[in-house]
Amino acid sequence: MIVLPSLKIIRKLPFFPAFARIYKVIGKNVEFPRKLWAESIFTAWSYAVTVLLLVKVILDSNMGIISTIEVIASGILCGSLVSFVISERIKRRYLLIALLTIGDALGFLIFLSIPVGSSGLIDIFLIFLIIAMSTIILIDFLVILFQTTGILERGRVISGIFISGVFAVPLYALIGSSFFQYFLVFFLILYVGVVLSKHMHNELYLSPKATLKGFFTMKLIKYWTILCGIGFIEGLFINSTAVLGLVNELPPGFLFLVFPVLLVVSFFVAGIVFDIYGRRRSISLIVFLLGTYVLLSYFSSSGMLVAVGLYFAVLVLIIVAILTIIGDTSIYPARAMPVTLLLVATSLGIGIYLRIVFESLGSPDIPLYLGNFGLILVSMVLINTADTLSAQEKAWDKSLIAIYVMHTSGMLLYHKDFRDVEIKVPHEETGDDGQHDLISSGLVGITQMLQEILKGKQIARAIDHYSKKILLEAGKNIIVALIVHIDLRVLRDKLKRFIQEFEIEFFDELDDPKGVDMQRFDKTADLIKKYFDVKYLMGLSDIA
Repeated sequence: MIVLPSLKIIRKLPFFPAFARIYKVIGKNVEFPRKLWAESIFTAWSYAVTVLLLVKVILDSNMGIISTIEVIASGILCGSLVSFVISERIKRRYLLIALLTIGDALGFLIFLSIPVGSSGLIDIFLIFLIIAMSTIILIDFLVILFQTTGILERGRVISGIFISGVFAVPLYALIGSSFFQYFLVFFLILYVGVVLSKHMHNELYLSPKATLKGFFTMKLIKYWTILCGIGFIEGLFINSTAVLGLVNELPPGFLFLVFPVLLVVSFFVAGIVFDIYGRRRSISLIVFLLGTYVLLSYFSSSGMLVAVGLYFAVLVLIIVAILTIIGDTSIYPARAMPVTLLLVATSLGIGIYLRIVFESLGSPDIPLYLGNFGLILVSMVLINTADTLSAQEKAWDKSLIAIYVMHTSGMLLYHKDFRDVEIKVPHEETGDDGQHDLISSGLVGITQMLQEILKGKQIARAIDHYSKKILLEAGKNIIVALIVHIDLRVLRDKLKRFIQEFEIEFFDELDDPKGVDMQRFDKTADLIKKYFDVKYLMGLSDIA
């Protein structure tokens, strides 16, 4: 935990109470480890550098606009298909990212060494290859984020990492220098060296074996419908002629200064909104902003400028919506991610195409009518779709009652009552140790009896008793019972992660715990604190 040496001084400042209240709201339930923050931000920054170099390569190529769009679309499609096929077989995701980043860097070096005016086929092939590899890198990196973040923090963590990538945008002003281009390429190679040194021997982020039945869930299909509908509507609403005219009227460098700021603010707000107000209400905000965009687009250039800002803000909200919802609803995000991106991008493209067609036919109002009707349909589907992040999930700590960590033999290894300050363990001389031992043996006996009656390999997941529920999860040698008021997904996730780390921490003791000094399990208190205490962003709980 970070301890600020000047915290007492900061507390005396007049703005501190307001800052503490804001931090308590924004920073609550962010458990993403600090070491992963640094690693993820470095990866995002490296990817942003790759994108900047790619933009420079595309602008310096001899291709026309249509050919460029076709090559970009083909590269994204190819990268998405490859990701869909190989995603569930990848054992070392960071290693794959590093190898593909080397491929991108080599592609840039080859492009920089090609004489000006050479064959366009080489340009097309290099751009296609770099885009395909960059697409695989992006999807693979997002899958890592899905698997290392929880439902309570996913929006803020992913938005924060995207913001770090935006800070690479000002580098584009310097990218005209060939020396600077070579410098950025070698920066990517440096990143690869760091990744390989850390993850070469780690088999991380394994996904469960994918099945078609588990891939398509009703909740995921509903959110696909909503997101594709919003993408289609946004395509219908964009007035490319008016936007291009507005861009030409702006002072030179205005977009270069404003666009990164708009992205940072949009991602910051989007991450907070999706985590604090839930997914469904946040998507309702997208619908509202699209309607506001239509109204503002009828006004003069000043109103159109605000409308364009809203349009890009909606795009950011859609990106955050895709990333949070896929992480929340899909068991196999490595496959759901490329499918969702392709579906939404295709819907957006169809909407833009229809807008252009109706404008060429002299009927520019028809896309607006279709879009407004689409907003009504999306709202109807949204009303009948359950939120993946409910208010009960966000208040998960209020549901905790007690936890029992038991060996499969029935021996109680650890117990904690969350309503008491004091932690109770079997080896302490307290009067209720026998009671907890009896509870432990009874719970293990019940699970084994149900398992025998039902002839199943898995233990019962829960025992429901009116206002209290006992959540049961089993590891290789232990069974953990978490007594709660409400069965919540976030508690299930915490329970599984707790069991995994517990069995790693006490691997030697769990083979035969009867001859083990029970005081060795005192470290369980730290694990319980790690997984069942409320965490704050960067560990600054003293401020909250």
